[in-house]
Amino acid sequence: IRRGITAMIFLVVIITIPLGIIMNDIIQKGREDQTIQLVLKESELLENYSDLEIDRSRAKGQLFISATVRSADPLSQEDVNELDLALESALGHPVTLDVITLPSIQSD
Repeated sequence: IRRGITAMIFLVVIITIPLGIIMNDIIQKGREDQTIQLVLKESELLENYSDLEIDRSRAKGQLFISATVRSADPLSQEDVNELDLALESALGHPVTLDVITLPSIQSD
């Protein structure tokens, strides 16, 4: 009986450790996504823009963020750099931000 209990505890530990690591990674990515959305949606630079869509990916340890917005006017390079710095400050690590502005013109 002791062997069975020991084997069962060992099996539970072997299963629990990877699940804990995976859950931790999922939680960290979720927090990162929330921070990205909050920084971009609350930014005064994107006040007059609509339909914000955010995609993120990682490659070689670098976080790439692509934000697509609709507007009559494109963002300047200075504005994109300011958003990039705000994201880096909020996330605590370097990011590469790509902002895609789709033309959106409404009739009078």
